[in-house]
Amino acid sequence: MKYKDYELTIGLEVHAQLSTRTKIFCSCKNETDAEPNTNVCPICLAHPGTLPIINKHAVELAIRASLALNAKINMRSAFARKHYFYPDLPKGYQITQYKYPLAENGYIDIQDKRIRIKRLHIEEDAGKLIHNKDATYVDYNRAGVPLIEIVSEPDIHSVIDAYRYLKELRLILIYAGVTHGDMEKGEFRCEPNISIRKKGEPLGTRTEIKNLNSLKAVRDSIAYEVERQLKLLENNEKVVSVTLLYNEKSKKTEIMRKKETAADYRYFPEPDLPELILTKDMIEKEKENIQLLPAHVREKYEKFNIDKDFIEVIVEDRKSRQFIENVLKVYNNPKSVVSWILTDMRGYLKQTKQTLSSFNYKDIALLIKLTDSKKITKQHATKALSFITKEHKPIEQLLKEQNLIIQEISSKDKELIKKLLSLESEAVEKYKKGKKGIIGYLIGRVMSETKGKLSPSKVKEIVISLLEED
Repeated sequence: MKYKDYELTIGLEVHAQLSTRTKIFCSCKNETDAEPNTNVCPICLAHPGTLPIINKHAVELAIRASLALNAKINMRSAFARKHYFYPDLPKGYQITQYKYPLAENGYIDIQDKRIRIKRLHIEEDAGKLIHNKDATYVDYNRAGVPLIEIVSEPDIHSVIDAYRYLKELRLILIYAGVTHGDMEKGEFRCEPNISIRKKGEPLGTRTEIKNLNSLKAVRDSIAYEVERQLKLLENNEKVVSVTLLYNEKSKKTEIMRKKETAADYRYFPEPDLPELILTKDMIEKEKENIQLLPAHVREKYEKFNIDKDFIEVIVEDRKSRQFIENVLKVYNNPKSVVSWILTDMRGYLKQTKQTLSSFNYKDIALLIKLTDSKKITKQHATKALSFITKEHKPIEQLLKEQNLIIQEISSKDKELIKKLLSLESEAVEKYKKGKKGIIGYLIGRVMSETKGKLSPSKVKEIVISLLEED
């Protein structure tokens, strides 16, 4: 916090779109990016006389999310109607869970902190409004898409912790197969509640920022709103409870409307849906469906003393993780494999605009093994990336054809090294006067002259041996 006398409190409400085949109360496809208003029917358009039927798979995915988030699952929960009037809400109310949510009292650990989760409940999404200069259009493809809403306790007290919590929450849900988590498509959305108080005083007045669809937007909007509220408090002005939008162009929050309370929504029990009653078998089945979570991946690679930054890349990038896992099946040297793929190989891919999918993991495993066994240099291994995808030959054969395999040092090579040293009399003299660092230059000269075909360590041994001679 910029001002030491104040304390920031953040609560986060997250909506995650469940990866079901169909919507939550009808059989329309759960494909929000289809041609506008093509995945709709009388039920999700709220025609008179239609009734909702709960999507079992949506419930199963919500159970799985609850388990992944360490939440207590309620064996009985119930739906309610949340009333508000907006063009993208065909019914004039949203079917959600209010007093009796699916799960409560979960948590996520981020580094050395535990962020508690107050509740997780199931609900339906609204449609989507598309604005232009002349009109506003409504696309109801998203209306009735199944969501879970995850509400944190006000345990977050910095912008960076809010960012870390959201990042980890998204990863957990993706790993569990609950959501695809594509924020650009609105499959993972966040609404931060922000309040500031003087230390020792009750919680301050909350403001809420709506419709954030990127982690960067969440981080930047909270940072701006904190500054805005601090300035008001420092000037002895009141913070008003409002709902805000974040303008990414101006990098500012803007007032959307006065913040609603629960009373404004006129909640009452959903009469067309019975209680949601779960069984132990349903919960056990979803436990089995959680095969891997981010914490498991971190724990696995930490045992190999892998750099923490590398571990986070592995956790966050599914394609890199899968490729690394495949390489390790062939050459089980985690530290070497991770380092080479995420540094040398990644640099090459970025430069050439290629992807890991262009390469056979068995070829890469052998390339790393040859590098580790000093049969080729790292530079030659990287060079090999440019041709191993084009030639359908064994890698060792290709490396020999390209003269990239390190050769044993022959008597002829030793004579060449002696000759090169005799031509570098000035550098040799400096070495003998105690400037030992110049050895790198001399080794480089030999490697350059022999085009990297000799072992650098062997070259070093011979160069030092020759230099130390009387």
